[in-house]
Amino acid sequence: MMIRTPAVLLLAALACPSFAHAAEPAPSELLTDAARSKAEAGLALFQQARWSEAYENFRIAEELFHAPSLLMRMAHCQRELGHFLAARVLYRRVFEERLKSNAPPAYLEAQADAQAQLALLKPRIARVRIALADIDSATAQVTLDSVPVALAPAVLELDPGEHHVEAKATGAEAAELRFTVAEGADKTVSLTLRRLEEKIVVVNKPAKASLGLAPGLATLGLGIAGVALGGVTGGLVLGRVNDLEAKCGGFTCPRALEGDKNSASTLATVSTAGFIAGGVGIAASALLLSLHFAGRQAADAPKRASVALSVTPSGGSVVVQW
Repeated sequence: MMIRTPAVLLLAALACPSFAHAAEPAPSELLTDAARSKAEAGLALFQQARWSEAYENFRIAEELFHAPSLLMRMAHCQRELGHFLAARVLYRRVFEERLKSNAPPAYLEAQADAQAQLALLKPRIARVRIALADIDSATAQVTLDSVPVALAPAVLELDPGEHHVEAKATGAEAAELRFTVAEGADKTVSLTLRRLEEKIVVVNKPAKASLGLAPGLATLGLGIAGVALGGVTGGLVLGRVNDLEAKCGGFTCPRALEGDKNSASTLATVSTAGFIAGGVGIAASALLLSLHFAGRQAADAPKRASVALSVTPSGGSVVVQW
């Protein structure tokens, strides 16, 4: 490979006090010597095609003593490593730098060489288009080699070699792809982001638990039994009262009949309690039965129930209306 900047001119430029920034104070002799030492080491490594090591030595030398010729050597190393985009940045720095009229010849030659290298490098840079399928590209987040990129402009410039692209979008599965491009390639990389299916979860609302018929029938039986007890004891009370009226003649009863009177009073109390308990039982059973049948109807069409209770000494009745 032809080296456009001779090593003699490169080192001579480091020793020349008249450089691009001559208006600034000249670097100290110590820094100049250190820069020259690194530049010499870089040249030796460059001749051995040890590009990464040579680049590092040129970089340090350039930091110690700015010289376009050193930037050119750095650009050459990046180019040989296949880092075309980084090389282009360095070539442009050299080409666009405004030199003094008394700049060293090595600087002028480096600038002319930079323009030529830019023209030679341009067709070697790969051009890639990223196409997204099944998704609006405006809503997608795309990364190329872990660096976010915009899909506009549509053409991306890449170094040759292997690359990794990944795309994500709300409501779609992420997609990724590894691909390889050669020098000067012009290709399209397609990714398909499949939309996630909308999942509709149907929750069946359980019907209200029904108490069943058993509690209602049981309380109905107890209510009927209470009413029956009240009716039987009520009948006995009426018989005792009729006997006492016959024996007492409608007047004050003698002491001998005091026990019969107390017995009739007790039966009257039991009869009243039986009717009350029976009435409560029948009312409760009516409520339980109404709740049972209401629970079996549709939840969106509730109905109201009314319960009418009638209790008499001779019996009782319950009327349920919906």
